[in-house]
Amino acid sequence: MTTIDKLSAINSDDISESDLIPFFSNKNGDARRFSIGVFLDYLKKSLNIDQNGFVIQYAAPTVSESLITLYNNSNNIWLVLTSPGTLANLNVKLPDVSNCAGGQEIMMTTTNNITSLAVNLAGANSIGVPSTLTPTAPINLKFEPVTKTWYKV
Repeated sequence: MTTIDKLSAINSDDISESDLIPFFSNKNGDARRFSIGVFLDYLKKSLNIDQNGFVIQYAAPTVSESLITLYNNSNNIWLVLTSPGTLANLNVKLPDVSNCAGGQEIMMTTTNNITSLAVNLAGANSIGVPSTLTPTAPINLKFEPVTKTWYKV
């Protein structure tokens, strides 16, 4: 049996979803295989990634002046706020500008009104970021890397 470190290396451009990965199944007590496609589906479910490629981040702020810090990376993020009632103030800190990627999106939704929304841009600029958030008016932001600006889209 060949050991893993003696196998030929492969570039990411040469991998397809039908390629197979070996693993040991604790549940079945033996070696098994699965495809890259199955592994990608597993990762999406495990990482809370929806079908549109957004990592879902949940928060349930219960007091005014709450701070929600978004995941500090270049993933698309869907912030789902489920406060028990109207919030007078909420602060949301976006990912650091050095971690943002061109075309990165952030979507914010809420179950209740947020009267005063403050968005910490973490070193970026913004155009059109609203100062309130309601259940009927979600916020969608998109990052442009040359000017380091979050645009409301």
